[in-house]
Amino acid sequence: MHGRDAELRLCGDMLRRGRTGTGGVVLVEGQLGMGKTLLLAEAAKAAGAHGYTVVTAVADEFARTIPLSPLVLAVGDLAESADGVPAVSGEPDPRVRDISRLRQHLETLASQRPVLVTVDDLHYADPVTLFALRMMPRQLAARPVSWVLARGTDGATDGKADAALRRAAAAARRRRRGDDHRQARRGA
Repeated sequence: MHGRDAELRLCGDMLRRGRTGTGGVVLVEGQLGMGKTLLLAEAAKAAGAHGYTVVTAVADEFARTIPLSPLVLAVGDLAESADGVPAVSGEPDPRVRDISRLRQHLETLASQRPVLVTVDDLHYADPVTLFALRMMPRQLAARPVSWVLARGTDGATDGKADAALRRAAAAARRRRRGDDHRQARRGA
C-alpha cells in the first residue's frame, strides 16, 4: 500500500499486542480516496491470518438516524449474546442497553480468540455509535480486542465527533504507554 506504511506498522504492532491480550486503537484520518478503506481491509486480512475474529463495520450517511447502526449490522442481532443465550440487562435506556449487549458480544468473542473491530467512514456515524466507540475500547481494555477506525477529513464531520474519536484514540495510547511502562519497571 503506497503512502500508508506507518499506519500499517501501527496496525501490525497492535495486532501483535492483541494476541497477548492488550489490543489498542488506531484512528486513521484523511481525505476521501486516500486509502483508508484499503488500509482497514489490509488490517482485517492480517488479523484473519493471525487467528483473529474480524468484525467489520461501515457507517452510512443514510443510516445516521439509527443508533448503533454500523455496529449492530456488523455483529448481528443484539437480542442474543454471541454464545446464543438471550442477552439480559436491567438498563432502562435502550441505547445504553444495546451498547452493553455489544460489549458482552465482543467479550464472548474475545474469550475464544482475539478480535479486531474495524469501522470505516466514521464521519457518517451517529452519536450513539461514536459514544460506544469511545467507551468500549476502555471497557474491553483487559480483553484481546483491537480497533482500527477510519474517518474522512473532508468537512463531512462535526467537531464533537472529531473530539470524541480523538479522545478514544488518546485514551488507548495512554493505556498502552502505561502498560509498556509497567512492563519496563517489572523488567519484562
